Amino acid sequence: MSARCCGALLALVSLACLAEGGYYGLNMFAVQTAQPDPCYDEHGLPRRCIPDFVNSAFGKEVRASSTCGRPPARYCVLSEKGEERLRTCHLCNASEPRRAHPPAFLTDLNNPHNLTCWQSESFVQHPHNVTLTLALGKKFEVTYVSLQFCSPRPESMAIYKSMDYGRSWVPFQFYSTQCRKM
Repeated sequence: MSARCCGALLALVSLACLAEGGYYGLNMFAVQTAQPDPCYDEHGLPRRCIPDFVNSAFGKEVRASSTCGRPPARYCVLSEKGEERLRTCHLCNASEPRRAHPPAFLTDLNNPHNLTCWQSESFVQHPHNVTLTLALGKKFEVTYVSLQFCSPRPESMAIYKSMDYGRSWVPFQFYSTQCRKM
């Protein structure tokens, strides 16, 4: 999958996998380790099953065309408290783990007590795009894509999918505050 957007993003891609005539899935909240396929019995014969959702992006590499921190740079986040808008600024520095916001943070374990976010370079705006590419490595039936933003959402975003390992891309979903213009 490829997503074009800008800003800070934490992605959780939850998919159900269709594999060799049966479904395969793991509980998306469990530690994800290799387990026997629940859709096949101990003799390898298919059996009826309903898959759990699986975070297929968990631990997968994400390539980003833009990431803050090289060189160190300041970025600001706008947030709202009631009717008041607050601007908080931070330093992004790729050489300091506490201040780095690498693409690996898009697919790490979702933990509300340790929120991690990828951050693009500041001031990336249309017509320039930030491209995030996530290779899942096999075919999936997409059930839903869940994106959690650590900053205000980008004005526009598109998700593309590839069925031939990234040689060609087709639109999957578009989001924009100005659909006709974008």
